[in-house]
Amino acid sequence: MMRGDIKLDTTAGTKTLRELLKGHITVICGLPDMGKVCEEHVKGYIDLADALKDEGVKKVVVMAVDKASVVDGWLKEKYGDACSGVEAVGDDIGAFTRMLGVNINDPDRPQKTQRFSVLIDNGILLKMKVEESCGKVKDTDAESILGVFRDLKTLIA
Repeated sequence: MMRGDIKLDTTAGTKTLRELLKGHITVICGLPDMGKVCEEHVKGYIDLADALKDEGVKKVVVMAVDKASVVDGWLKEKYGDACSGVEAVGDDIGAFTRMLGVNINDPDRPQKTQRFSVLIDNGILLKMKVEESCGKVKDTDAESILGVFRDLKTLIA
């Protein structure tokens, strides 16, 4: 179960992991920054948000080690109304990132995350994928996570 003491910044205010993830299936797409590769990464989740929801995913979350308002502003600047199917979340102090073990020690930006995607059901981590390089989207793309979710549903059925 996800911890109740770790808090994330959302556009609706601060929420604990438990509050954010309780009672439904969530995909979290973790971004190391908000550069060109992140644009490609997020675009896949925006494009497949409906397909993920059709499969049973209630929330698609885009998260960075920053304030939710910064992540939300970046999403709206890059994608406009197209980003309405994803939720912006900030891990402003990096607690969630450190809990997952995907924090990067970068002297220019002390709190930064590796590129990752997680699939969570009611606070239980079902699958986590982490890219070997922050500069590539290979294993954490929306299509891969959709495939993992479909495979898991087949195993449970």
